[in-house]
Amino acid sequence: MIPKKIKKSSVTVKPELRDRPKKDGTYQVVLRITKDRKHTRDKLNINVKKTDWNGIAGKWIAKKHPNHKKLNITIQEKITEYENKYLELEKEQGDVELIELYNDINKDHLKADFLKYWDFARKGMTKYNNYKGYDTMRAKIVEFIGKEEVAFKSINPDWLKEFEEHLRETTDNNQTLYGYMKRIRRIWNMAIDDKVVDESLYPFGKKRGNYKMPNPEKNLQPIERLETKEIITFFNMEFEKGSRNHIIQKAFELSFNCAGIRIEDLLTLKWNNIRFGRISYNMKKGVTNGKLRDIAVTKEIKSILDLLSNGRQLQDDYILPFMERGIEDKDEETYKKEIGNQTSNFNNGLRRIATKAGILKELTSHIARHSWAKYTYEKTGDLRLIQKNLEHADIRTTMKYIGRLSNKENDAVLRTLYDDIYKKAS
Repeated sequence: MIPKKIKKSSVTVKPELRDRPKKDGTYQVVLRITKDRKHTRDKLNINVKKTDWNGIAGKWIAKKHPNHKKLNITIQEKITEYENKYLELEKEQGDVELIELYNDINKDHLKADFLKYWDFARKGMTKYNNYKGYDTMRAKIVEFIGKEEVAFKSINPDWLKEFEEHLRETTDNNQTLYGYMKRIRRIWNMAIDDKVVDESLYPFGKKRGNYKMPNPEKNLQPIERLETKEIITFFNMEFEKGSRNHIIQKAFELSFNCAGIRIEDLLTLKWNNIRFGRISYNMKKGVTNGKLRDIAVTKEIKSILDLLSNGRQLQDDYILPFMERGIEDKDEETYKKEIGNQTSNFNNGLRRIATKAGILKELTSHIARHSWAKYTYEKTGDLRLIQKNLEHADIRTTMKYIGRLSNKENDAVLRTLYDDIYKKAS
């Protein structure tokens, strides 16, 4: 009996651009390798502008690019290498998995140790707020191991536990530690996705004996908030008009009255953001990045703005005199570093004022936000109002801002909660 002929699966290799641009506005060329509707990607060391990419076979990069011939040849050579290697492996063993094909082509890449891959992954991070944390974390790892090389298999559960203990020598805040270790976990996940390391070596997860991440919700320091009396004391401190203390004091008061405007938005608020009795600006952080915030100018806000203007309101000037004009037009790293520096200076000023006011709390710009939430909840009890003004997507985040009721506060409410019912009943 003649056996049925086995139809072997084919593999296709097609170049394309990554979805997101790099910091310089160019896009990385990747090869999409597909088999049986499954695919993986191989990143090439080629970056081009979107306008230089036409995607035509053999002429993927347009003629207007100065190195189009050389780069198109490089792409074609890599495609041919994949196709030939697939046929070779298929002939040797029959069915071929994509990971086997990728690993065979990228043997040199697989030799990379953990820190070398860290550097490779770091190059793909374009936002300063992202990669500065990875640079800091890499330095902590090198400090811990005392060298620039460490094998992936060495980053095991025991190593991670020891490293966490090392980090606890400088901080015991679980939220901070979680942020540190999360970066290591992300590098591991990226390495597995890139087929650089075998998934069986993964030291995180629920598997018995694996490393458990610090619980960010456990043992956190209580969130500082100003009580009403402290807010009044802070607002009524007297400083020479136009002095640094006076400006910082009024800036904190402005933040409070604007429902806890975040410090980056506060530092970059311009006079032209105020029109027709409203403050309108695009928020600059996290999930709310780019979202329009619109606040009515109350008589309290107008009074603060009048003091800060000192008679000068050039439309393109920042309301607060901390940031250099045009800083937002500079590269992201320069801008973010300046935001960080000025935030630090602002917080140092707040602490000086708090000391003068006899407020024994570690005052920061963000406390205006928490204090506003607590004060407003005590006055209105309206969580929806607070959630809307803080622009929280999840009401649970808002709950953290207002804090928990103490037993004393809880008892006081419960003692009078049913008065109307029992008075009517009697």
